[in-house]
Amino acid sequence: MARFCTERYKKPTSSNFDNLYSHLTNYSLNKVNDAYVHSNTLHDQVTGSKRLLSTVFSQMAACGVRPKKLWHDVKLIIVKTVLAMLPELMIQYEKTFSGKEGPQCFQIVGFDIMVREDGSPILLEVNACPSLTIDHGGPDGDSRQKSVVDEVIKIPLVRDTLLLVTGQLQDGLVGTPAGGAWRSTDDLSSTKRKAHLSEIFPNRYGRQAASLLFLDKVVYIFMQYASAHGAMHVPLSGIKRFVKFILLIRNSFIFTSKYGVFISGWHAGAPTAMTRAGDRYSARGLLERCQQYATRQAGRDCGYEDLFMTGELEKKVSDICQYYVGDSHNEKGLFFHGFLSFMIFIAERQFPAESSLQRQLQKLFDAVTNALRNKGVRSKRLRREEFETKSGREKKIYLLPTRIRLNKRRSKSCEPLKVVVRSTERKPDRNNNKENVPTLPRIHKLK
Repeated sequence: MARFCTERYKKPTSSNFDNLYSHLTNYSLNKVNDAYVHSNTLHDQVTGSKRLLSTVFSQMAACGVRPKKLWHDVKLIIVKTVLAMLPELMIQYEKTFSGKEGPQCFQIVGFDIMVREDGSPILLEVNACPSLTIDHGGPDGDSRQKSVVDEVIKIPLVRDTLLLVTGQLQDGLVGTPAGGAWRSTDDLSSTKRKAHLSEIFPNRYGRQAASLLFLDKVVYIFMQYASAHGAMHVPLSGIKRFVKFILLIRNSFIFTSKYGVFISGWHAGAPTAMTRAGDRYSARGLLERCQQYATRQAGRDCGYEDLFMTGELEKKVSDICQYYVGDSHNEKGLFFHGFLSFMIFIAERQFPAESSLQRQLQKLFDAVTNALRNKGVRSKRLRREEFETKSGREKKIYLLPTRIRLNKRRSKSCEPLKVVVRSTERKPDRNNNKENVPTLPRIHKLK
């Protein structure tokens, strides 16, 4: 929907700066102004203070604005904003629900977008708890009146969201009114129509925003060096272990292929550089020997002096703690954003020749995650699951590591994970109708 100020906008000056009715579009503020125009019908909303987005797009097109491009840019803003929130959400979700089979979370959020005179959108804020009310106060202040704009938008939004999270929004179709009256959302045998919800990532904008997904890798690295499972911080000891591991990667590059294991940058006395499966040592055995050798060399040779001067590491951690929590002597260590800042610092030192910070971080994340796997780390914390769509060209959003239902018959940790697909079709039971119609799922109490 689109909201409008109740007084015409004027460029802020010292004389009109306090006139909020011309500078803010908030409904809670403007509804008390006598100039606010309520819409009792869809025809009235064409000139109302709150309008349908389709109405505004039509009006903007008449003024020379390209609504399709504007809507495209708005959706890209939404995708990029959600991807920016993803790492923190992953950590909070992992901390709260790790190892639990019960809860699955969803949320309806509101995006406030301002459109400039040239038709370009700007993100103002993200509302974590947007209003879902469909009525407003009447003229007498006591009675309540329905808002036709809110009703047309919010009822389908809430209904389709509940159908989506309960697995009943199939093939983009939902139940529609039959005989002029709305039927219960429990009964999906009514006429089908196109859903109001549409997936914009990754199927629609996956290619354009795929490069922004690399930050999820730092989440898995953060979890690997956190002080305990579900911890929200990496202590100084974990930071030092991470730096030593970075130096190990830099001094000894190990990579595998179908032809064998390759090692470069080794000192005299290192194991054979390459072996094939038919040789005396298998590829896996050589890799284990190389890892053991690298660990011994790291213990002998790798201090912090290659990346940090004496005391510089501790000072950097203290500075980051001071910036984020206001305490330079924070004993807990670095929270996620502080750990990310530290990785930015490392990436800039490790890869100064790269053209951008994104490239520096990408190379660092790839090197660390690959080296952890080569080291033998098979923790769920390092797994990133992606699901291919029917077309095979796009990727669906991956799930959190501990939320993936794995095939229990998998015996070898080095084998690829197999995701067990659960059918959304519900069998009739004592809670469901005997008809072959999906209903809302039974609520189970958590033990």
